[in-house]
Amino acid sequence: MLLTSYVDAPRGGYIPPPSFPWLISALTIVGTALQEEQTMIKKHGEKYKKYMEKTPFMLPLPKKLSTIITAPAKIVTSKNWPENNKQTFAVLLTYFCIFVLSSLPLQYFIKV
Repeated sequence: MLLTSYVDAPRGGYIPPPSFPWLISALTIVGTALQEEQTMIKKHGEKYKKYMEKTPFMLPLPKKLSTIITAPAKIVTSKNWPENNKQTFAVLLTYFCIFVLSSLPLQYFIKV
């Protein structure tokens, strides 16, 4: 999300910033993983929840960094994990807005 300025295309067209397709791809992957977590909880119940407590979600990050990264999701859902598709969508929309809004000030500094 560091490159938010657009690149002029030939004949007045528009090319989306390179970071936008990356953001959509990343959110699609995370959304799919969150839905798989829901499926596993339904299938295995408490046994899988105990497993989730011991293992990182996608990347092995230090506990403090993981807590910071997951804070918006916990605020939106009031839980550690989204429990249904509606909550998953709300979490992904929240992160989308955070990334887009945090990258907007950079468009004034980065010009292609």
